[in-house]
Amino acid sequence: MSNLTEIYDALRGRGCELNAVVEIFEPAIEGHSSATDAIQGALHGLPVVVKDMIALKGYRRGNGNPRDMADSSREVATASAITSLLDAGVKIVATSSLLEYAAGAQHPEIPETRNPIDSRLTAGGSSAGSAALVGAGIVNLAIGTDTGGSIRIPAAYCGVIGLKPTSHAIALDLVTPLSPTLDHLGFISDSLDLIEAALIAAASLPLTRSSAPAKIRLGIPKALISDPRNNPEIIARFNEIIANLPSDRFEIISIGSELLEDFRSAFLAIVLYEAWEIYGKKAKNEPGHFGGETLRLFLLGEAITRESYEESLRIRESSLLALQEYMTAVDVLMMPTVPYFAPETTPPIDSDLGSYESLYTEIFNVSGQPAITLPARCSALPIGIQLVGDLNEDLYLLDIARIIEPYLQ
Repeated sequence: MSNLTEIYDALRGRGCELNAVVEIFEPAIEGHSSATDAIQGALHGLPVVVKDMIALKGYRRGNGNPRDMADSSREVATASAITSLLDAGVKIVATSSLLEYAAGAQHPEIPETRNPIDSRLTAGGSSAGSAALVGAGIVNLAIGTDTGGSIRIPAAYCGVIGLKPTSHAIALDLVTPLSPTLDHLGFISDSLDLIEAALIAAASLPLTRSSAPAKIRLGIPKALISDPRNNPEIIARFNEIIANLPSDRFEIISIGSELLEDFRSAFLAIVLYEAWEIYGKKAKNEPGHFGGETLRLFLLGEAITRESYEESLRIRESSLLALQEYMTAVDVLMMPTVPYFAPETTPPIDSDLGSYESLYTEIFNVSGQPAITLPARCSALPIGIQLVGDLNEDLYLLDIARIIEPYLQ
């Protein structure tokens, strides 16, 4: 949609029907539009939505929590990443819904965001509203956060594109934390060009670009994608995509999964310990502030010892030392984004289903590598195909995504 009147009507209508909208800003929040002509061409005047855990001056951060929505202090400043986007010319038209504190559970007093493809299904989490509003065609770009897959998973469920950039490529000041080591800010869109423009505008450091090679080396971690918990339809479609890629343009390389599993082994202790450090006191002293599932997840962190946490950090650091050599054999890694189709409701991370929803995503929050999900046709529902690049090679990853994208339809 390009007409603002139509977008506001759609936000109040379809957006609210999907439980994807928190607050509508009419008139839109605007900045100073001081960007270069190249970025203005993509972002100037573009309506966007922002996940409701990122500070906007003069407004409350709701964090998916009804008490914060009603009683938290109004922000005295806007997060720097959002300020950069405003200066690039975007117009913020709404805040979007999320799982409570992005911790993997819905607050029971807030209706769960529904999937625009099939409203009987969840839009996913935690950046649910951002994915649903892009998937419904109401906006073309939305801002989200990703600690274990919270951009890529809902983007995959809703049939759109989701980028988690390299760790710390985008500043996280005035973004509600969950796990500072693993938190990322990124984008959901229906356009790779818009994602690139937003990334360049919001990046806290200059981005460099390498040229895509004539023949792209795709690393397929065969052991990882052979996990028996995968939906057979998804793996069949993934293998079909691989088989149909032209051999003169792509080289398929089977690559080991051991290093990826090392990264994964560090995830849970880091996220639970750091969330406990942030929210543990409130969880103990004011348990009624949180929904039951979120409270239970935060309380799990009390059992993570400092020694276990530091050991996970050591595993992460030693794995990062091995990452450069691991990635020299390939240009990008390729795998499904989620091992199953969108369920009816988002499963808690410690449930049977929730324990492996982030099978293919949480690894790269620990490694910090840029990762993007692209939608692929698969029966009645879309799936996500995830591409993962080397650290700080975000623009290179986007260029390869452009080359692969036509083969996913």
